[in-house]
Amino acid sequence: MPASAQKQIKPISAPMDTVTATVFSGRRTVQAPDIQLPKTLKPNTRLKMDGLKFLGLLPRESIPVAFLDPQYRGVLDKLAYGNEGQKRGQRRSELRQMTEADIAKFVQGIDRALIPSGHLFLWMDKFHLCQGFKNWFDATSLDVVDLINWDKARLGMGYRSRRITEYCVVLQKQPRKAKGVWKIHNIPDTWREKVAKTDHPHNKPIDLQGELICAVSDEGDYVIDPAAGSFSVLGATQLRGRNFLGCDLNESVGVYSSQNSMNAREMTPQEHTQTALEFLAASDREFAAGERLQASEKLYGAATHIVTAIAQQRDWQYRSHRAMKNAIFRLEQEYNDPLILAGFLAAEDFHKNFFHNDMEEYEIEQERPVVHRFVSRMLVLLDGSESATH
Repeated sequence: MPASAQKQIKPISAPMDTVTATVFSGRRTVQAPDIQLPKTLKPNTRLKMDGLKFLGLLPRESIPVAFLDPQYRGVLDKLAYGNEGQKRGQRRSELRQMTEADIAKFVQGIDRALIPSGHLFLWMDKFHLCQGFKNWFDATSLDVVDLINWDKARLGMGYRSRRITEYCVVLQKQPRKAKGVWKIHNIPDTWREKVAKTDHPHNKPIDLQGELICAVSDEGDYVIDPAAGSFSVLGATQLRGRNFLGCDLNESVGVYSSQNSMNAREMTPQEHTQTALEFLAASDREFAAGERLQASEKLYGAATHIVTAIAQQRDWQYRSHRAMKNAIFRLEQEYNDPLILAGFLAAEDFHKNFFHNDMEEYEIEQERPVVHRFVSRMLVLLDGSESATH
């Protein structure tokens, strides 16, 4: 190597984790800071609030991931069917609409709240995708880095082809990079997921949103949605051990059944318990159907919800994975029962399996009953009929 070139080589000053991480690494080296929220922003609740006001209350550069599903009019005005709000589209027509300028302001507010290299998942229809939406993020430090096609498995409207797909545009705040930031590498760019029909006209896929959340955040991180609509992102965060911050101006009806009574309040221990039982049953159904990954994550979800119920009941911390682990250690010591720790560790194995799909069949058959017994054990402790051993 020429001497002039050698002089230009500088020693690597980045942390070793960043240096050794590859583009396909499952490790994140970007971390969100600890934040203090104003009292008006209560996590894991359905806030009824103006989204721009909500974004203005967030600390600057504090959030790793955001979702935005704008209530735009473009394609509806273009098609002009003429009977919207009468024979068709009544629920949609009742929602408050956003102008192009409104959407740009929302994106700017999200850009302000995102940490460097944070992500915005922006829902988009074919009309806006083709017409162009660069003006929505021109005044930000966001760049488009990917596109996910959501196959809704249901025919929609259209004069020519019938719409079956919506699009999730992936934007990243500068500096733009995948290494050490995006940690899940088996998400297909076309995702088929059918959502249940509810009273909200714009339900979004919980499993897809959950996968994207896990790809660009860590357990206990905050995920924001300033125009939450059906609050499907709230459901996705509950399944993945993240904290939700979001709001909507419209009266909303959620797609996530366990959240239907959560309007502007946190889930109670009873609701967490019911959710744990629902996830346990759903996991059994999905294992029977051969859906190993989703079944694994719901098994983990059952364990975390039942631990959350106990922690709430005892006024313990529970909003992070570390806090849940501390609760498990306290319970194991209090009742001198090795099943408590073993059961939660088994649930964590299923959580890892959701990402890596590396559990053998015999391991699944061995550990599934352990998680079931763990949940049953926690139900006894919730009942309060058993006293501690010391």
